[in-house]
Amino acid sequence: MFRAVSHFAVLTSFLFALVATPAIALEIGEVFPAVNAERMDADGSLGMDSLRGKVVYVDAWASWCTPCRVAMPVLEDWHQRWAEQGFVVLGLNVDTDMKAAQVARKRAGVTYPIIHGVPDDTLMTLGMQTMPTAWLLDREGKVRMIHSGFRKADIEELERAITQVLEEQ
Repeated sequence: MFRAVSHFAVLTSFLFALVATPAIALEIGEVFPAVNAERMDADGSLGMDSLRGKVVYVDAWASWCTPCRVAMPVLEDWHQRWAEQGFVVLGLNVDTDMKAAQVARKRAGVTYPIIHGVPDDTLMTLGMQTMPTAWLLDREGKVRMIHSGFRKADIEELERAITQVLEEQ
């Protein structure tokens, strides 16, 4: 009996992992989906098409995520530092509590565009498994890097990747 229960538990865990893992996850080299969602930082909506020709760092975040809040001032610095070179940070907020998201945005002093209300099927396509998750897109909208989580120790590596893509014409 113990052996049967043990195998059942292993099989159940394996099947849960298969179901919980997105079947289709965005990969490096693919074009980022044509997301069009409401802006959290201004009136109206914002679509990925309007960012073509720019190097874009898409950062999926939530107000309850501590590493997300740590990243926000760093992302704001990058947004300001490289704006003239055609770089933009795009926040992709996944909160259901917009008030908490607005408070987090204001506390961090963020001025880069933030969208919310991205459809669940698009979020599934992105294949996020960690918060925050970020995608560095080249000027054609192709994913050049996917970064999960955020630690201050990541900054140097991320800055190298961004400047490399910015230098490509």
